[in-house]
Amino acid sequence: MSRLAVLLAIALGLAVLVAWLLLKRGSSAPGHEAADAGAAPPAVTARATSPPTSEPGETASKGTSAQSAPATSDPTTSGIGFASTGGPQAPAPGASVATASPPAGGGSRDTGNDATPFPRYWRRCFLDPAAQDDYVIESDSSSAWSGSWAVKIASRVPKPRVAGAGLCQVFSAATLQGRRIRLTLHIRTLDAMPGAHMLFRAEGADGRLLAFYNMEPRWVSGTRDWAEYSAVLDVPAQATVVIFGGALVNAGTLWMDDALIQFVGADVAVTQGPPRGVHYNPVIDASTLPKALQNPGFEQLEGAGPAS
Repeated sequence: MSRLAVLLAIALGLAVLVAWLLLKRGSSAPGHEAADAGAAPPAVTARATSPPTSEPGETASKGTSAQSAPATSDPTTSGIGFASTGGPQAPAPGASVATASPPAGGGSRDTGNDATPFPRYWRRCFLDPAAQDDYVIESDSSSAWSGSWAVKIASRVPKPRVAGAGLCQVFSAATLQGRRIRLTLHIRTLDAMPGAHMLFRAEGADGRLLAFYNMEPRWVSGTRDWAEYSAVLDVPAQATVVIFGGALVNAGTLWMDDALIQFVGADVAVTQGPPRGVHYNPVIDASTLPKALQNPGFEQLEGAGPAS
């Protein structure tokens, strides 16, 4: 083979090599990735970040690997991520409050409008606002632990689409910070399956769950007459917001009455310690909240109108 032929062969080989390298570089540029059929998706590297934000009604236990699962096994029905929705807006602290009389003949009303009696300062609480279509939450004068009114939470359907509904009150933790407290709630149930429970959360300024209690695994299930339930918890000094109330886990009916929060001494044993793991809820501005539990006996009503 002549020298000229050899040089031409070498030049042709170099040209092919350069063309192949250019083609390979272009195919690996951003926006040109082509996933192989059946290939596993790329791994995602977790990063330490500030507390994640979440939409109202959505639990925020997803986040990074440092944010482990909360103490309860099922955030959907535990009350960890319950957000208030619906119901009359609570008036500003210090506003005049009227006490409504029960309707003639007793009983409760579910008219689906503002005429339905509802306890002032309290709020309907759900994990998902869609759940309110499957539950009725209202004041009820047909059964009470004391006084004229209690609160009733009842499922409208045998199997709610989004299980879990509650009644809660949100207020500032300013007077509870660093204190040991006893929570008390009076509960009655009818065919409550799997059950109903007291609900307490103390959260920090960043939405972090600092104290939590929902009676698990001792929920009130089936049909039970009125009884008093209580628990003792420590409220961390960093707490800024408190949520207190009760919840029906799935189907049935729950009545609640006479909520109470009391200070107790360090010699009183704690029922449950701080929650395990890390969990964040949507941040609540404590500056606009009442400084203590309001209307604990559920006797002050919104939307009740005059007695009939």
